[in-house]
Amino acid sequence: MSPGRRTPSSLLGGSILGSLLKLSIPIVLAFVLSRDGVLGLEGLWRAYPVTNVLIAVVTVIWFMKGDW
Repeated sequence: MSPGRRTPSSLLGGSILGSLLKLSIPIVLAFVLSRDGVLGLEGLWRAYPVTNVLIAVVTVIWFMKGDW
């Protein structure tokens, strides 16, 4: 195998990490923002755009790092 090629296990690790980010960040953020002392019901609505921005930033950093 030539250097720099990805093995199936390393590709799977990135896929799992991406899936966990996409699932866990919105749930945690919606839970925190929707609490009574924070934003209440409006926190649920604000969690999704904030999540999209956070995941975009993480994706750009991950891409620029080069180990994707």
